[in-house]
Amino acid sequence: MIVPRALVPGGGVGTGPPKADTVVEALGADGKVIEGFSKTDCIPVTTDSVRHVLKWRGNDDCHLIQARPIRLRFYLRKAKLYSFTPRIRHKHYVQSYD
Repeated sequence: MIVPRALVPGGGVGTGPPKADTVVEALGADGKVIEGFSKTDCIPVTTDSVRHVLKWRGNDDCHLIQARPIRLRFYLRKAKLYSFTPRIRHKHYVQSYD
């Protein structure tokens, strides 16, 4: 499943049932995986919560992909994605280049 033109990952993701997991990778405008934000870098979502925050190993936050058009590709294993909410978690200004 690909979410088109999401601007800021780091919002809530919910999956289910138990023993399910979801990983996500971020794609640039060219459709290629952004380095450091691949599905192998993603820490799997294994909880059934709409407040889970997407995280990738080696990236403390999502500053490298904020304020630029990206797509998110979700890989679901025995899971259902019932919500995704992109949002900014930090209170600072990020310049947009639109």
